[in-house]
Amino acid sequence: MRLVVSAFACRPKVGSEPGIGWAWASNLAQHHDVLVLTDRCNWPNSQLI
Repeated sequence: MRLVVSAFACRPKVGSEPGIGWAWASNLAQHHDVLVLTDRCNWPNSQLI
């Protein structure tokens, strides 16, 4: 299944809201094809899941 996830903050190895956004996206990606929509400031901190 393909999923689109909207996460205001999404960063690996960070607590609070960015960490929760990352956890949701990475957990969903274990079973589905996931596209994450997030703010540009999160791009350098992300990687392919």
